[in-house]
Amino acid sequence: MIFLRFLPYVWRTIRRAPVRTLLTLVGTALALGLFAFVRTLEDGVDRIERSAAQPVLVVFQESRFCPLTSALPSRYRTEIDRIEGVSASMPTTIFVNQCQSNLDLVALHGVDPESLATVGGVRVIEGSDQVWKGNRNGALVGRRLAERRKLKVGDRAQLAGMNLTVDGIVEGSGPGLDNVAFVHETSLQIQRKMLGKTTEFLVRLAPGADAAEVARQIDARFSTDEAPTAKPRTPRPPPSRSDAPPRARPEPEPQSERSGVGGVEDMAWAGIAAAAEAATLGVRLATKAFEAVRKDADRK
Repeated sequence: MIFLRFLPYVWRTIRRAPVRTLLTLVGTALALGLFAFVRTLEDGVDRIERSAAQPVLVVFQESRFCPLTSALPSRYRTEIDRIEGVSASMPTTIFVNQCQSNLDLVALHGVDPESLATVGGVRVIEGSDQVWKGNRNGALVGRRLAERRKLKVGDRAQLAGMNLTVDGIVEGSGPGLDNVAFVHETSLQIQRKMLGKTTEFLVRLAPGADAAEVARQIDARFSTDEAPTAKPRTPRPPPSRSDAPPRARPEPEPQSERSGVGGVEDMAWAGIAAAAEAATLGVRLATKAFEAVRKDADRK
């Protein structure tokens, strides 16, 4: 009630000095906008850092420009789990409906139900994953896909040619997983007629494991198998003296290593600094203009 007593004075001040009131509103709007901009960039950088820090490797067949055409034997999983530095692995069979006949793309991921929570990085926000584990015709639908198709737990839906029951709604660690439906791997393999084959393996690393070294060991293990994951590399012979350059050239100085996340964060803070400078300059110019108008009014 005390605040209401000051409303007449506030209204008189607004009418007496409209320019000053306008500048105050503009400055407040700029401050709030800048604060929202900074918070949005910080949240975006945090999400990039969390995504980049996830120790998960994706293994698929070599010489496949489209990973969906990859076909790895499911027996690779046993060999991958034996490699030092691997915590767990999960075969994933991927199928996407044809965009030529349907613009509403749906991606199905056939996974091992027991490994989805630990390796896949998804959590159930509605329904039950235990029900899904016991239902071979069930599906865990991503949050955005469920919103787009207006699906809820218990509904029957046809996704990418499969009649499925929605046993749960899930949310992934990245935005891509929210548009995916997870089904039993064997059910999707039967649908695609590729029993014993899988599209890729998701490999979760143990804490402290070297991702590059684990990837090298995986590629070396399957380099001579029926579906290698990388081409075997033969060491190049050292150049002979006749092939040596006529004169030595100074090597460029090594650049400091910097992750992609760090580069994005630097760019974000550079943009924040530029926006802050622009907002400060705008407030200063507006203040000077107001002072000039007031002095001119005082002279008159």
